[in-house]
Amino acid sequence: NPPIEGSISADELHITLAYLGEASEIDEAQREAILEACQTLADTSDAPESLFPASTGVFPPDPEAPDTEDGAEAAYYAAPAHTGGFSSLREDLMTHLDARGVSQLVSTKHPVFNPHVTLTYAPLDTPPALNLPTPVPVEFSTLIVRFANEIHTFDLQGKEAGPALPLTAAV
Repeated sequence: NPPIEGSISADELHITLAYLGEASEIDEAQREAILEACQTLADTSDAPESLFPASTGVFPPDPEAPDTEDGAEAAYYAAPAHTGGFSSLREDLMTHLDARGVSQLVSTKHPVFNPHVTLTYAPLDTPPALNLPTPVPVEFSTLIVRFANEIHTFDLQGKEAGPALPLTAAV
């Protein structure tokens, strides 16, 4: 059952490692560089594991974001603050993107990386009452690169420890 009404579907839940802007603004050479960086990351990185979720929260509305018009906020489940696997993976992704000359595409709008799974974008008069489920071991074993409707997946090294959720480099 969805944790709150209007939740994102279960097959779309993910943690975003890097938002790379609008797909229409990325040329073919940049796409290839992004995909090469992600393949290298997948080939050299272990899938982060975490007891998930660790907390809940709500991001305030973003007046500049087209996806969150009309005062929509984003309710989320967060990964534990002490889990370094997500931060290390993001740093490694940034290194691989930089080596290929495309790290400038990564949005700097949110300078602090906060690993979380967005549950919904909706106008929220009050923060939703999110019941925190019992945290379970989760392996984040798939890296997904999405250019609008064009999707590429990369398997990270892992142990298949428990349920899996994907990580994304979204465009």
